[in-house]
Amino acid sequence: MLYRQPSDYAGASFVKNASFAAAKELGYILTRTCMLNQNAQGYWQTGPQSEWLITDFAIDAGFYDTRFNTDFAENLLNAYKVYNNEEFLNALIKYCEFFKTHAQNHSYTTKSGGLLVEDYGHEKAHTKTHVSLNHQLAELNLLYNMYELTKHEPYKELADKMLLAVEDTRDQWVLPSNDLNYALFYTGTYNTMVDYPYLTYNDLYTTKHLLNIYFNKTSETIQYLMDSKMKYMKEKGITGYYQ
Repeated sequence: MLYRQPSDYAGASFVKNASFAAAKELGYILTRTCMLNQNAQGYWQTGPQSEWLITDFAIDAGFYDTRFNTDFAENLLNAYKVYNNEEFLNALIKYCEFFKTHAQNHSYTTKSGGLLVEDYGHEKAHTKTHVSLNHQLAELNLLYNMYELTKHEPYKELADKMLLAVEDTRDQWVLPSNDLNYALFYTGTYNTMVDYPYLTYNDLYTTKHLLNIYFNKTSETIQYLMDSKMKYMKEKGITGYYQ
């Protein structure tokens, strides 16, 4: 059975645990099978219609979800390192080129020239969507990883602009409860927009780690957001976050 969800969580898990034969074989076939669903534009469509997206943004079935796609792109990156299959790298580059175009055409520019990239897209006309922090971070993390792999400067340039946008808007992300605001620019009425228990913290943790190991630098904003989310998680007894 293959569940055709763009991020392919099962395949990604097998790839990460490819130290034993069954996981290595299943990781390869699940990742490659899902990879072949990449469309001509370079992304993986979400097939079902979302009642939320159709109601608030007129986004129909077959939409582009930046988080699902970016998670699968990270899987392709891991799979390329494990299996050394050029197909995985080529599909990954094709997606990153698509994302660069999406980011330029479907984003909000912040005061210092940063880019907050819309979470969703569709080939058909639709309303501009919001920008959630977890999507933004996952995307810039992928771009930094791709820069480390390929040394293709535009990946780093776009990631830097996206990080700058988070820094420009740092005070808009923290709520009085110390939890993080799920998204900016959300004008719809269907979704309550509550941040995940620890997913966004893990994305922040990854950003901090990549900045350190790749560029020997830190971001005060990333640390500030991590500290705020950590206070909230401890108050609520939330576990499962990276340490």
